[in-house]
Amino acid sequence: MTSSLRNQLKWCTFGAEPNPFDYLKIFVRPFIHRYNAWKMNHYLDRELQSCYNSVLGKEHNPGKFVIDLALKAYLDENPSAVDIPPPFKLAAMAQIKLFIFAGA
Repeated sequence: MTSSLRNQLKWCTFGAEPNPFDYLKIFVRPFIHRYNAWKMNHYLDRELQSCYNSVLGKEHNPGKFVIDLALKAYLDENPSAVDIPPPFKLAAMAQIKLFIFAGA
């Protein structure tokens, strides 16, 4: 997760160095960004599902982790939910990545 985030940030700095080969990165950058986003989302999807399954269990006492609080609030609003809906999952993954980036 962190290596993909660092690689994503490395590819965002364009034009910061006077290297003529940087202009070739323009064509590769979208593919690198898509791959890094896929890796981060794949990891976060598994973690979200794991946290969701533990929050659903009665033995889990949710702490003050951001994801536990968000999933607990979602379950309080939707008590009949069986799985995490894709829009909520995408929004949660975006907020988690932002939270990790801001804390770095």
